[in-house]
Amino acid sequence: MQTSHVVLRRVLSVCLLFVPSGILAGEAPARVEEALARWRAAVGGEARVAEVRALSVSGARRWVTAERDVNGERALELLLPDRFRRTDSSVLIKGAPPGVTRFVLDGQDAWVGGSDGSTHAIPRDFVHHELLRYACVLLGAPPSLGCNLAYAGEAEAPDGKAHAFDLTAPGGFAARLYLSQRDYTPLMLSYQGFPQVLTSRRVTMPSGAGADVEKALKGIPPPPPPPPAQAKKVEIQLHFEDYRPVEQLRLPHRITTSVEGVPTEEWTPSFKVNPPLKQEQFSRK
Repeated sequence: MQTSHVVLRRVLSVCLLFVPSGILAGEAPARVEEALARWRAAVGGEARVAEVRALSVSGARRWVTAERDVNGERALELLLPDRFRRTDSSVLIKGAPPGVTRFVLDGQDAWVGGSDGSTHAIPRDFVHHELLRYACVLLGAPPSLGCNLAYAGEAEAPDGKAHAFDLTAPGGFAARLYLSQRDYTPLMLSYQGFPQVLTSRRVTMPSGAGADVEKALKGIPPPPPPPPAQAKKVEIQLHFEDYRPVEQLRLPHRITTSVEGVPTEEWTPSFKVNPPLKQEQFSRK
């Protein structure tokens, strides 16, 4: 049987080696300004990025655990600056409808919901930081998100060098961003966080399928809330590859996740720019 390292495609930037460079304090602001301009130019240009108010991202997702591979779908809906929904669906039981988990940010409120339709509140930062990770990388750190960059040095990658930046935002958000020195597209975002854990629950399935199976699954409780603050965080890396043009933007069509250097997830999304999303679609009902 193939291992998780073989199941996932090769991750270009998993071998990035951070090498601090001797940059004088006076050079850093100029370098950050230049990098930010070139980064936004690589995404689609300052004017085009400024036009983006909403983004829809969805596609097939493969999630590798120590025991098995799980196939499903992931969809993100971003309405800047403070609305976000992540919907993960996966089939854990053959013949059953997919289980669904939703994490939603609605301004100052955040909540999680499961397949049974119930919801409960969760810490805002847990979902807000997810919004920042994707919006900053995909759209060149839009000013409305309040992101700040500080130059950190250079990194070596198999296919060349990368510029490393410390990316921060209000609310305690912090990550390290790696931009290709060749074309200034994002290669990787690294941050400290909690890895997603696949939990199994014992369910007594009725005979037959269809509606009976769906009825049984509704008895499964919703996913647990995020880990408590005292839980141990680990290094999580998001890798961005296969950039293609989409409605005058340039966006990655393969996003892979590594936890402590081990590939765990592959997502192959497609994009819709400025879909007709409305604030009320993110409200907790």
